[in-house]
Amino acid sequence: MLHISHFLLLFLLISSNRATSNAEEDDGSERNQHNERFISLGAIVDYNSRAGKEEKVAMKIAVDDFFGHGGHRPTVLLRVKNSRGDPLQTAYSAKTLIKKHHARVILGLGTWQETAIVAELANKSKVPLLSLANEVPSQACSHWPFLVNAARSQFAQMKAIAAIIQSWGWRKVNVIYEDTITNPSLTAGITPYLIKALQEVGFRVEFRRQFPKETNPKPGIHSLQAYDAVRAVALAMSGNYNRKFHSALLSTGQNLLKGILNSNFEGLTGPFIFKQGMLAPAQVFRIVNVVGDETCIDVGYWTEELGFSVNISRDSVYNKSMKFLGQVLWPGRPLSVPGGLEEAKRSTSSQSQASLKIGVPTGNNHVEFVNVRNNSDGSLNVTGFVIEVFNATIKLLRDFPPYEFVEVSGTYDSLVDQLNLQVE
Repeated sequence: MLHISHFLLLFLLISSNRATSNAEEDDGSERNQHNERFISLGAIVDYNSRAGKEEKVAMKIAVDDFFGHGGHRPTVLLRVKNSRGDPLQTAYSAKTLIKKHHARVILGLGTWQETAIVAELANKSKVPLLSLANEVPSQACSHWPFLVNAARSQFAQMKAIAAIIQSWGWRKVNVIYEDTITNPSLTAGITPYLIKALQEVGFRVEFRRQFPKETNPKPGIHSLQAYDAVRAVALAMSGNYNRKFHSALLSTGQNLLKGILNSNFEGLTGPFIFKQGMLAPAQVFRIVNVVGDETCIDVGYWTEELGFSVNISRDSVYNKSMKFLGQVLWPGRPLSVPGGLEEAKRSTSSQSQASLKIGVPTGNNHVEFVNVRNNSDGSLNVTGFVIEVFNATIKLLRDFPPYEFVEVSGTYDSLVDQLNLQVE
């Protein structure tokens, strides 16, 4: 009986160990080749796009920076899947990362279409999804609570650009842009504190080292956003991490989601703070004067609702006009402001007699629309519905140049011909 008791006791111990092992394997962590536990992070990017390549490299750098030093941080394995720009492949990759690899977080997804597909699965699985798509609707984060938009909205930047255009009185501008901003100097001009942040983490040097095959191995906005997203995950995990009891502390995606949404740090793209699941838009933008290919001269700052200022401090003085910031070197290095309303005003003041000539044909049978009569003093009296609409429209325009109606003999067709022939 004594031998049987020992056998039963040994059997119970083995059974207990197996049950404990299975429970640990289901806690979302895995083991590497050295039988060491690690936490799996998932990422889905498009390897065929410049943005996807940048995001992949930036995420790997961030994992090394924030998870590679032990201490109070867990051991993390980053698993990156290629979406190939295909929604079906994206859905399959997300399912594999969550179900097979027990990914605690999903990052990436550069389009709203991809984000929407994965958001449903992530929400059901209670896995935080940090999307890097710029066009995520604000209501989406309410519909899928585990969806976090980690890409900064470009709307605030557009307001800064609009303020500059308004300041110089330009009526028309040519917008030259790229879907991927690959010049870090230009990126620094539209995102606050970027140059300082790049220098602090040595990100640009490391990015070039790991991104050598591209013609322009410089970090763009997509890589910066991806780096910040991984940093937010690292901070959330480090706040809830205990090496002995990590399975209990990180057992729910809700805890990790809460930690991510409580992020508050100075990222490569500016202050990294979430509001209602969306990355808070930047309030301050640095303005730089780009001269040539690489030279950037600091001009000042633009702050929403305050305007332009030379610096950012408690004693800063603000002005609604960018002229307050001083001289700007324009393309071709002229000192005068190019084009726009200012040029029109200068032209009008120097040639006060010049005005727009609005041709009105006299050969018109529908006088209720346009009626041309000569006054006794020789001046022209032009009336009718079309003229009333024209005058009302002009009143709505700011600083429209002076104009006068000119009598033109003939039909509308002959008037158009004179325009083509540039007849004065």
